[in-house]
Amino acid sequence: CIQRNHAAAAELWEACLSLLFAADVEFGRTVAQNMAVMNSDIPTFPIANIFYKQKYFTKTLPQFISQFSGAQVSSTTKASILLALSGLLKGLPVGALTQTSSTVLPLLIQALGNKEDAQMRRDTIDTFVMIAHSNPPLVAQHLRSLIPLLLTMTASYEVCFR
Repeated sequence: CIQRNHAAAAELWEACLSLLFAADVEFGRTVAQNMAVMNSDIPTFPIANIFYKQKYFTKTLPQFISQFSGAQVSSTTKASILLALSGLLKGLPVGALTQTSSTVLPLLIQALGNKEDAQMRRDTIDTFVMIAHSNPPLVAQHLRSLIPLLLTMTASYEVCFR
């Protein structure tokens, strides 16, 4: 549906976002974990829009940022937003990531600080590596925040070894 850019894809995506931002914290986390699945390549569809990942990411990012920076947002909802963002970034083309890297980087730094989800931290590190290759000066601007987080993460067995 999303990959083929079906007419119902936008409605489905909006419904998932509303569930992600819903009051039920556990359900929001489940939706966040499955955002990566919705944005993944499924080889069974012969007709796929190659820009669907970029389209839904650029459409979703402003909503993530506004929800994340909202005054009434719980830390658990913020963690769900970061988890969903991590899933969406996983398969995003480098060009799309480069265009939004200055906006995404502060959220990624917060995702690195999440001590509860090792997979999200690993995905975030992979995203940082892609951004560092495409835009080293941008990453250099955030080294004061990054280095302490990365050093803290080295003490964690889960993150150091895949």
